[in-house]
Amino acid sequence: MRIDGQRTRARIIDTAELLYAEKGIDNVTLLSINKAADQSNRNAAAYYFGNKQGLLEAVLNRHATAINERRLTLLAELERRAELRLEDVGSAIVVPLAAKLAEGPSGIAYIRINGQLMESPEFAALRTKLGIDLKNNKRLARLFQRFVPHASRQMRDFRSMLVESVMYHGLSAYASRHLRDTARDTAGQAKTLEKFVSELVRAICAIVAR
Repeated sequence: MRIDGQRTRARIIDTAELLYAEKGIDNVTLLSINKAADQSNRNAAAYYFGNKQGLLEAVLNRHATAINERRLTLLAELERRAELRLEDVGSAIVVPLAAKLAEGPSGIAYIRINGQLMESPEFAALRTKLGIDLKNNKRLARLFQRFVPHASRQMRDFRSMLVESVMYHGLSAYASRHLRDTARDTAGQAKTLEKFVSELVRAICAIVAR
């Protein structure tokens, strides 16, 4: 792809990411993305991404691969431990995603978009396709089973769904309340986020082991 085409594609992704997060996926059209991205060609988004799902997939892929790789690495390390705390598993789930908050608007948008997708029948399968949803993470399922060995597969799936909901909506709410003032002391923000992540890990551990 030519340099100008790469730039146009990146600009459309940037624009779609923020619009999806701010206005809601269902309230944003390819035409409105083209307009916000200053594209004179009203079919630019369709040209580069095919349709709305293709563009949404490109937005998610920008973040999902790195998060999945980091999470799987942490979970693999935990699997090798003879002694394991549920809090360690919780941290492996939350920390790679929480790191997105430090990336500013783009990382925050990714978290908010995922919160929407969990409630979207139309796009829910996209999270499975990209390996984002926790219930299809086999390594995580094996670790969960060590702590709730008598829970049925369905019950573990339910708890994974609850963990995801608390995690995405919790981090999104944190971003709204604590990251609006960009002039805040960076070190202070990091400490506050660390405390919040610790509480979030405790909350999801309670869901898994209740």
